[in-house]
Amino acid sequence: MKEEIYEISGMHCAACAASVEKVVSKLEGTELVQVNLMTAKMFIRYDEKLLDGEKIKAKVKKAGFEARLYNDSKKRQKSERGPRLSVIIVCAVIAVVITVLSILSKIAAANPDLSRMDSLLSDRKTCIAEAILCLAVYIFNYRIFLDGYKSLLKLHPDMNSLIALSASVSYLYSLYTVLQPVSDAAMSAMFESGVMVVAMISVGKYIEQRCKRRTGEALEKLTALAPETAFRVDPKTDSATEIPVEKLLLDDIIFVRAGQRVPVDGVVIRGTACADESMLTGESLPVDKHICDIISAGTILTDGSVYATVKAIGRDTKLSGIVRYVEEAQTKKAPIARIADKISLFFVPAVIAIALISGTLVFLTSENAGLSFGIFCNILSVACPCAMGLATPTAIMVGTGMAAQNGILIRSGEALEELSRIDTVVFDKTGTLTLGSPKVEKLECFYLNSPYDILKYAAALEAMSTHPLAVAICEMGKQKNVGKSEVTDFENVPGKGLRGRVDGREVLIGNIEFTEAPMYDDELGTNVYIKIDGKISGRFVLTDEIRPEASKVIEKLKADGKRVVLLSGDAERTVRAVAQKLNIDEYHSGIAPKDKAEILAAIKKEGRKILMVGDGINDAPALTVADLGMAVGGGTDIAIDSADVVMLREGIDDCPRALKLGRFTLRKIKQSLAWAFAYNTVTIILACGIVPGVVFPSWLGGILMSMSSILVVLNALSLKKSNLD
Repeated sequence: MKEEIYEISGMHCAACAASVEKVVSKLEGTELVQVNLMTAKMFIRYDEKLLDGEKIKAKVKKAGFEARLYNDSKKRQKSERGPRLSVIIVCAVIAVVITVLSILSKIAAANPDLSRMDSLLSDRKTCIAEAILCLAVYIFNYRIFLDGYKSLLKLHPDMNSLIALSASVSYLYSLYTVLQPVSDAAMSAMFESGVMVVAMISVGKYIEQRCKRRTGEALEKLTALAPETAFRVDPKTDSATEIPVEKLLLDDIIFVRAGQRVPVDGVVIRGTACADESMLTGESLPVDKHICDIISAGTILTDGSVYATVKAIGRDTKLSGIVRYVEEAQTKKAPIARIADKISLFFVPAVIAIALISGTLVFLTSENAGLSFGIFCNILSVACPCAMGLATPTAIMVGTGMAAQNGILIRSGEALEELSRIDTVVFDKTGTLTLGSPKVEKLECFYLNSPYDILKYAAALEAMSTHPLAVAICEMGKQKNVGKSEVTDFENVPGKGLRGRVDGREVLIGNIEFTEAPMYDDELGTNVYIKIDGKISGRFVLTDEIRPEASKVIEKLKADGKRVVLLSGDAERTVRAVAQKLNIDEYHSGIAPKDKAEILAAIKKEGRKILMVGDGINDAPALTVADLGMAVGGGTDIAIDSADVVMLREGIDDCPRALKLGRFTLRKIKQSLAWAFAYNTVTIILACGIVPGVVFPSWLGGILMSMSSILVVLNALSLKKSNLD
């Protein structure tokens, strides 16, 4: 299956997004289609044997929109912009003038005893002037009518269709009454109705776009981090020349001095510096960089200078990966959005039907054409599918942006929503609750073997693994200078140990079950046994320090009502000691990777929503089985790729923050959806004229229509003020 993101132009409301989603999902080979109104992007997963990009673009175009394959480079497509502010102000002023003239005209027409100056207001010429001014506003906002009727003709009506219909009907009816020789033009005309709706919608859209841009500030800041130039070093002369970043190649040498941003990912080969990585990880304190340390694109050197070898450029840098993941998260929808999507798909046709039925009934019962057209226009002008369509994506954009700024990478809107439902947090031990840098505290030899020989065979075999315990044993071998040995027939048994032939001798190294060692487990630490030629020849006792923040994190989670579980492949005695220190009541020891997944499956059967927190390759199966997987910063690539949420900073401080953010975001989504549904229900009922004594002018509907969308966006922006600690 192939996954792509397309930019969709021409969308104006939730009905537009729902239409695009509907038509594309009908294409053969499509597995998943999600259209985000807020970002104007479409995420699609499809079988490339049955479907291609040209067919997708053609289908979108047939529906009345344009699709372009999204380019995730720095040169991004700018959002479509509406009329200039100056034009919007002119239109608003004209609309106010027409409304005032209309009100005064109706007063003058209803009072024939007024002076000649007042009666002039009821003259037909005044109404014609209103018609000309009204037409000018419509011409300034011609896109509303063009797009609205285009969508209507393609049988995919949207918000612009409602506005265009309302404004057109009110204008044509008013013009008809003005041109009738025997009519009371001032009393019958309602030019103010349509012009105020159009003007207020334009003002509202302008404010809404400004608010929308604020929701994407976090992503824009991340995107702007990478500099456009770099200083490439000539290895022969050691001189640095400034060049465009795109001209850098892998293994080139770059020079970065204090105050400059790092242009690409690299490894320090000379010099020392302090790097501010706060925009990538949320870590406020600068990080020291020495030889062999990694420097990341977008970070800034606060002190010192370094020479570094280029290891990743363009979309392969850590910064580009973060930006890409955040963009994908903002494009993919949260499950709760499906409610609004289903309603939005039928919303506009339903509103048009309600308006036609209500207008017809009013005419049949009152025989008042003006009142009938007024009711029809009122209903069209107050209905707003945008508020429903914006409720979820605005909150998701703000939430994922906040997460990225706090060093938390959330892969999708679904993951952000799922965080709010988590009630059980399962931790791996090594590298998650502990620092993941165990040290050999003790080496015991059996059967008259020497420590040197035991260490030599163990280090040779462990050199084939990247497990933290293996690294610790290899480090001890280097310190004791045991040298290198030939390894053949190597096999890694996940969660248990390693086997192979070292210098021709059969060697097994691993836990007590794997090596079938006698019950030597009397040490408070992790025991690793070595078996040479079928005999238990020695034991390594390793200890791993508990993370300093672990106790506080567990305390926060338990105070928040979360069930906390510890899983580990270590011996029961070691795991129990860690659990007791951290006040974790439920723990499982001696667990192989596949057994971790089985334990999680058993917990899920209890109806629990599980967050699995881990850092290593052994955690990948469990991360996949859990409702959500969270990878610790600095973990393996496999664990990070398997996780739905990644903590970019070292440590687990951000685990409670991520859960809080998920809860706060879902709350904002529910608030906005509740407001959108309530607004449309109440205003449509009022606009129908069925509430005695309530007159609902169309111009007020235009204002409320715009305000409904603005309030939804502002509610999402208020998420930024949430305290995650």
